[in-house]
Amino acid sequence: MKINSEVMEQLFDASIRIEHVFHMQLVTACDSLPNAFWEEFDDNHTEILEALGFGGKESVGNYLLKSKGNLLDFLHDHKKHGVLIQFSTPIRDRFRFNDQGEFLSCSCSWSAYMSHFSYGQTLDEALRKAIAYQEEHFEQCIAEAKQG
Repeated sequence: MKINSEVMEQLFDASIRIEHVFHMQLVTACDSLPNAFWEEFDDNHTEILEALGFGGKESVGNYLLKSKGNLLDFLHDHKKHGVLIQFSTPIRDRFRFNDQGEFLSCSCSWSAYMSHFSYGQTLDEALRKAIAYQEEHFEQCIAEAKQG
């Protein structure tokens, strides 16, 4: 699988690190969920359900997603066959602006980072959603730094 070079450049420029890639059709191909997916779901169920489009409890309905079997049934029944990625970005600080209030620079380090999830029908779509999320988040950080 080849990833678009433009997308790769955008990931690098935005300091987006891909932690996990879950091709959901393969995750649900067996009668048992892979441990790696279950562990991520167990730790990040709210964020994963939101990324998959199940934002509220009403979307989950009567499913009790406390076991691998129940989660597998849920994913099968809702036909989630795209790509879920977990990505991380470093936390930025020490924002600098010029006299006109325009952004100049900021600092960041991978010693402090945040993780998020994005989902798309294809890997390219999931990556582009991650890039869009990071761009929006970065603009929010700049706006907050200007006020603060």
